[in-house]
Amino acid sequence: MFEISSKKVLNFVPKSEHNKCMQNFTNHELYILRGVHAVLGRKYGKSGKYVSLIAHGKREVNTIVAKAILKDLKLILEILKPQE
Repeated sequence: MFEISSKKVLNFVPKSEHNKCMQNFTNHELYILRGVHAVLGRKYGKSGKYVSLIAHGKREVNTIVAKAILKDLKLILEILKPQE
């Protein structure tokens, strides 16, 4: 577990995730994830826009916080995405 200065504890991100710099979700997946950006931003002390940039692949995922946000986005998508 990692700690940042605001005393928030972040989930560990496996090494396999460390090499991924940009994540692109499909338009349908982005549609499913709408509305969670602000909530995740509050969780990590970041803005909803910051989370949105990560979700759209416009910001590199090269920090511990960005990696944790991406991991949470994937977990939320797994829960909300309907079975095919």
